[in-house]
Amino acid sequence: MRHADLFAEIDWNGCLFDGDWRSSPDTLSPVTGRRLGTVGRASTAQVTTSAATACRRQRDWAARPCEQHAAAFRRATELAETRQASTVDWLGHESASPRGQAEFETQNSIKSLNQTTSLPSQSHGEVVPSKPGRLSLAGRRAVGVVGVIASDDRQSRSTP
Repeated sequence: MRHADLFAEIDWNGCLFDGDWRSSPDTLSPVTGRRLGTVGRASTAQVTTSAATACRRQRDWAARPCEQHAAAFRRATELAETRQASTVDWLGHESASPRGQAEFETQNSIKSLNQTTSLPSQSHGEVVPSKPGRLSLAGRRAVGVVGVIASDDRQSRSTP
């Protein structure tokens, strides 16, 4: 599977989701300047709307049984494993990562996903080391929708 095919079966429409898919400008290769695809870029208002939508959806996600949470993590792991070579290729093109670095990052992501598949069925908390005479507990709760906000100074450098 080529990097262009990585997400071909899904119409991500720019990968910006605020309750609906929103289109965004093209992403260019830092090496060749050619169009790689479209990655979501959001205004402050769009980020605010996305955060509000995520907050509403989080309550539904948290209420679902642990089997559904685990199934979502297993599916994410399966997709990452199936598309590992494609992801490595994409990282090389999108961020000019050396192949070894892209492989390392992709393998670590898959390893992390594998570890998360068991979390939903584990205890929601544990006793952690503390001072003598003190009981410290660490809790775990489902946070629901997860997203990424990253800066892109390539756009600001090229904008007058």
